[in-house]
Amino acid sequence: MIWHLQTLFLKGVNDTREAVPWSGQTRRMYQRGFLNHSRTIWGCSSLEIDNVHDALRLSSRHFSTYYNEKFRRESTNKLFSSIPEYVKIVEVGPRDGLQNEKDIVPTAVKVELIKMLASSGLPVVEATSFVSPKWVPQLADAKDVMEAIKDCRGARFPVLTPNLKGFEAAIAAGAKEVAVFASASEGFSKSNINCSIEDSLVRYHEVALYASKLSIPVRGYISCVVGCPVEGVVSPSKVAYVAKKLCDMGCYEISLGDTIGVGTPGTVIPMLEAVIDAVPIEKLAVHFHDTYGQALSNILASLQVTSLLSPLLMLKAKCCPCFIQLLCY
Repeated sequence: MIWHLQTLFLKGVNDTREAVPWSGQTRRMYQRGFLNHSRTIWGCSSLEIDNVHDALRLSSRHFSTYYNEKFRRESTNKLFSSIPEYVKIVEVGPRDGLQNEKDIVPTAVKVELIKMLASSGLPVVEATSFVSPKWVPQLADAKDVMEAIKDCRGARFPVLTPNLKGFEAAIAAGAKEVAVFASASEGFSKSNINCSIEDSLVRYHEVALYASKLSIPVRGYISCVVGCPVEGVVSPSKVAYVAKKLCDMGCYEISLGDTIGVGTPGTVIPMLEAVIDAVPIEKLAVHFHDTYGQALSNILASLQVTSLLSPLLMLKAKCCPCFIQLLCY
């Protein structure tokens, strides 16, 4: 069996610390006695490679040279110079994080969680949702939760409302800010809220009108912005369409959610570009799930794209439980 390793090796003579292509770019490595050279490789002299695993591991390592360190610093500076200096985090754990839990979380525990999140310095903590207890029994205590946090200071506590009835219940419970949620996928809209995209937008327009009369801020969610469990790939143009509708009805902020966590920078960037063409960039927020380990990459890509288009942008990142720590780190 013949293996090929295409990589860069350091000069062994006098150790000039220059990275140069290994002669011929490709060397044959046989099943026994791979390489077994005494040249300086990645700053390590007389290194022997005895198996394919070691060879591949070394091929992915960075050069430990002065030039590599300089390149790393310059690249890092360029990377972080292209993102905003400020990012607002919107915590949605007490609602989005708990709503699908099978075991009912006691109201007192929810209240304590919300208060702890607010005391940590988070400016916005979505507290609960005024949906039918039949569909989301976990949040049946929404009224009690709002009553318990009415005197809590230091953060805003928006709540999710699916329709005018939910909005009225939220206001009666003391909510000062609400959110509505649409989908960019027709299939997901019907399976999640039992209506088409257009019908949902009609509902939310009614909520927005009522909220405007009461001077209640409304935020908009869009789910399945890059992928859907029902339809698969979602077109960026559909996301842009729904975002424009929410913006036009008065939503001060629109959250673009990768509901099932299938997004990558390769799909997130085109989606953002389409939405930015339809909606003012300062109104946008992003919400990613770490299902396949792509959430941080997607946030970074979003920061870079939006910062290049608007240096003054303060991007909002909406986070689910256990992800705040990774994002802040």
